[in-house]
Amino acid sequence: MPPPLPPSLTTSALSLGLDAFLAATALVHSGRGNARATFECVLTPKGGEGFFVVAGLEALLDALERFRLRPDELEWLLTVGAIDPTMRDRLVDAHFVCDVDAAPEGTVVFPGEPVITVGGPLWQAQLIESWVTSSIDASTRVATFAARAVAAGEGAEIIEAASTRTNRLGGNPLLARAAYVGGAGATTNALAGKRYGIPVRARQPSSFVLSFGSEVAAFESWAKATNEQTLLRIDLHDPFDGVDRAIAAIRARATASWSDAPIALEMGTRDLESVARYASERFAKAGLKPPAIVVSGADLDAVGIAALRDASPSIAGFVIAPTAPDGAGARYELAAIEDEGQWSARVRLGEGTQSSSVPGRKVLLRYFDADGAPVGDVAHLANERHMASRDAKLVDHYTGYTVRLHDAATSSPLLRNMLRGGKRVSLPEQASEARERAQRGVEKLPQRYKRLVLPDTYPCGMTTTLAKLRAELVGQAHAG
Repeated sequence: MPPPLPPSLTTSALSLGLDAFLAATALVHSGRGNARATFECVLTPKGGEGFFVVAGLEALLDALERFRLRPDELEWLLTVGAIDPTMRDRLVDAHFVCDVDAAPEGTVVFPGEPVITVGGPLWQAQLIESWVTSSIDASTRVATFAARAVAAGEGAEIIEAASTRTNRLGGNPLLARAAYVGGAGATTNALAGKRYGIPVRARQPSSFVLSFGSEVAAFESWAKATNEQTLLRIDLHDPFDGVDRAIAAIRARATASWSDAPIALEMGTRDLESVARYASERFAKAGLKPPAIVVSGADLDAVGIAALRDASPSIAGFVIAPTAPDGAGARYELAAIEDEGQWSARVRLGEGTQSSSVPGRKVLLRYFDADGAPVGDVAHLANERHMASRDAKLVDHYTGYTVRLHDAATSSPLLRNMLRGGKRVSLPEQASEARERAQRGVEKLPQRYKRLVLPDTYPCGMTTTLAKLRAELVGQAHAG
């Protein structure tokens, strides 16, 4: 039987932001607040990634389903002028009633395509923009970072160690969960370990040694308090002597159980190969089992991990801190709105047609070859006939070129029904289920699309009909 799902996260509706409530109020007073609308969340690359791993969806769905404003929150919004009495009355008993479709957590997706669509009353769909973009952007960034690190590590354990330093008051277990979905084997976040059942590892704090008279005493004390594998942090500025002091601490507790216990040494990247070789030699000379080498560094990314693995294949693990700003820049865009009973497509203008948004209500199909590997993703208009696999082609989002999917054999929708009328239509997933989906997706993805440096661009775009619609709307906007 799977473990029970964790309790719901406490999320105040005020975290949507003041501007969100002011925008909703303005829409209601314009008379357009109840118009049906469709928004899309689209991911754009910032760090040269060839693919993304979707994460953050479960927390978003949970928050949307439980959306409520407390009386004191409503009064505060009224006091600061974000809402008026009419809007307050609307919000008193309001709950989320939109439909949400999304790529399930752990799905491998690509730049330029929608990963979430929200359809419902305009004022509500507009109101939740910051929740959608922030939850998907941050978690997808971390999951993708972890997935790339796992690929680069070639079997070495990946330990996530940034989430406990992000919003420490209450922790940020969602980022640790995202790293686990992406493939990280463990986290240092205790809250995430308890909430989501993620394996945990404890790192020795860098300031810990200063509480003792010597590093040997600090190592010995840390090891006594460790139940499983002891992870000793070797000083970056004095690594060779640090190895000797670690051995001295082990000898100070020279019992059979302690001497035979596995020891892991965490060290930086400077002189790594020399220090690792020195550690193995010194441990062997002391009659101890070779230590596991765990590498950490603030700037350790997938490319750096791959280089270190090439130089030192015996590395047992890497500690990653995926908080860099480069990642999946999430945009929340209005794709269509109902006007007098008819749907009207909307486009966000870019510098040119290819950098403008893709308008209209859509269905996104992923095409696969005979072995089940993805060969291209194509957005169709909602009322457009789906292309047969044998005829599959697309107009690239960014180049405008037509690409034929020669190996396409089957297809299926990428987005699934998640909420209808604000209520879930499927059971919430465990983090482990999303993790398995991510592992399958990355494994099936051809190597050329997941290279760490200069990956090929995965075929991703729209039908010819949709491309013509975008060009027409962009042309009309510039002409008008």
